[in-house]
Amino acid sequence: MYLWQPRIDDLSKAYANRYIERMLGYSPEEWNAGWWIDRVHPHDRDRVMAIALRSEATGEPFDVAYRYLAKDGHVVWVIDRAVLLSRSDDGRPLVFQGLMIDVTAQKEAERKAAQAEERFRELAESGPFVPYAFEVDHEQDPPTVEVTYVSPQTATILRLAPGAHRDQTSWLTAVHPHDRDRFSAQAAENLATGGSWDFDYRTIDVDGTVVWLNDRGSCVQRDDRGRPVRFVGALSNVTRSREELTAVETERVRLRTLTERIPGVPWSGSFDTVSGRYRLLFVGPQIRELLGVEPATLLADGESLTRWIHPDDRAIVAAAQRAERSDVEYRVVRLDGTIRWVHGVSARATFPEENPQLWHGVILDVTERHLASAASHAEHVRR
Repeated sequence: MYLWQPRIDDLSKAYANRYIERMLGYSPEEWNAGWWIDRVHPHDRDRVMAIALRSEATGEPFDVAYRYLAKDGHVVWVIDRAVLLSRSDDGRPLVFQGLMIDVTAQKEAERKAAQAEERFRELAESGPFVPYAFEVDHEQDPPTVEVTYVSPQTATILRLAPGAHRDQTSWLTAVHPHDRDRFSAQAAENLATGGSWDFDYRTIDVDGTVVWLNDRGSCVQRDDRGRPVRFVGALSNVTRSREELTAVETERVRLRTLTERIPGVPWSGSFDTVSGRYRLLFVGPQIRELLGVEPATLLADGESLTRWIHPDDRAIVAAAQRAERSDVEYRVVRLDGTIRWVHGVSARATFPEENPQLWHGVILDVTERHLASAASHAEHVRR
């Protein structure tokens, strides 16, 4: 608390209570011995002085928030309020009584809140997604939805018309016709249960281009009957990733078709150079015709195809596989005990020093050629 007397030359008549020392570091004597305006923060000094001079001239209350520089130099925010107590004989303002309140903590909290709000605004209005919020009125039948916030990024990121997000009906018109039923079903479930959601669907932008969106959100408030009433969510444009996924799936189908239709048995396996053990990692469905066994059975065992090689030919195959590439013909024994001739071609896909080594190969059934050759030899011998 303090007393303030305009147009007084004797500063010893000024008054400030002891709290001035706790607030600004000056004892009352030190404070009263100086001119208070000199201790006001330079950025606030002109503004505060103008208000003070107006109060001195008119007697109006002095009420302003500003900064002081404390004795040690740190900044102290105050709310300073003073009212006129008396006037001089000629009617001029004579004595004001004032109260200064330290509001530094409050100002710091306001600064942090403003900073957080600005960061949220930057994130909501400049980030790579579109946050939104809506409320549900369950008193209506059926319940109505009011969109309360949509980021202005809608036009930039989603390329949708400005009115598309006005309400649920308007938004539904922007959804691709093939996805509307699924979108409506998901929305109805969210409104009824308040459950979270995360799904993709297509929209059609202002130019007629199909845009894939990822939509995710959750309920953040329920009424006293437990019904969901407030939701928040975020939309992001996932068109590129969807196109890449489609391209990958197309390539996968193409490769799978190629793998399953080639006139041979494709396979992949690993070879442990320490233990000398082969392990089958993949084998084509053509193995059913060649060996009479299911691919899943071979992969479940994780063993190589070595045990299906004719015992008399295993050494030949093993010798061929010691090289970086192998190209050898040998016999295999089917599950029913019959023998077939095959032509195996394989190559190592990893560097020699790597362990385990990865191999890819293909096995071609050449039994008919061998049978024809054997028959021709037998006819030659007979003749």
